[in-house]
Amino acid sequence: MPNKLFTVGHSNGTAEKLLSLIRLADVNCIIDVRSVPASSYSPHFNKEPLQHFLKDNGILYGHFGDEFGARRSDSIIDGQVNFEKAVTTDAFQKGVQRIEKGLANGYRIAFMCSESKPLDCHRFSMISRYFVDNGDEVNHILHSDEIVPHSKLEKEMIDLYVKKKSLDRKSGSAGMPRP
Repeated sequence: MPNKLFTVGHSNGTAEKLLSLIRLADVNCIIDVRSVPASSYSPHFNKEPLQHFLKDNGILYGHFGDEFGARRSDSIIDGQVNFEKAVTTDAFQKGVQRIEKGLANGYRIAFMCSESKPLDCHRFSMISRYFVDNGDEVNHILHSDEIVPHSKLEKEMIDLYVKKKSLDRKSGSAGMPRP
């Protein structure tokens, strides 16, 4: 039976909104995957205040920025982080082992980052993809109070890509009208 994992983005909402979202999925452990666990727009999502808030509400907090963060120096190719390389690093794999241990100990885990939309975040394209590719089930908790499977968002992403490519072909490769 595959492990079941979740993702959530805090966005610029309240800590109470985040709590209501994770309670939709009965999550009892938040894994913060931000490289830098701080928010200048929403300081209540800085590491210490968030950790205390979650603890007061019976939720375990872990910061896995070194393991799962998107700002990495260990997987740069052509000046950009390469997610394919990132998931093979020792740090990422140690994070995977810690997640597996947490799941074995009965934790219901959600990966948290700042972006509200999973398609705009590395938690979708790097972390979730890795776990799905390795046989786990990943669901994304949306701010609309929906929980959607990773496969549905993958389909949405592909549909958006195909639509964009179709529009690009009609208007020219750079998105400009043809002469």
